[in-house]
Amino acid sequence: MVSMSNLPKILRNNISPLDSEDVASEKAVGRVLDEDVFSDENIPPRPISMKDGYAVVTDDAVVTLVGEALPGKKVRISIFFLCQ
Repeated sequence: MVSMSNLPKILRNNISPLDSEDVASEKAVGRVLDEDVFSDENIPPRPISMKDGYAVVTDDAVVTLVGEALPGKKVRISIFFLCQ
């Protein structure tokens, strides 16, 4: 059994980054971007949004609403996922 304190060192010594590759967007499902992507224009054009939110798809977690953010109001909430 590997102790949690030794795990980072074991991972650093045994794992190396994969090379990146170009793929068509329709083939990119389930993949991770190698670099940040930026838009040339702001969408929406002003700092507003009619609806903000998060979508969560899961088969093994309990998700509980812990607060709401109203348009134009600042909010700070914490979200916890409890896996079954």
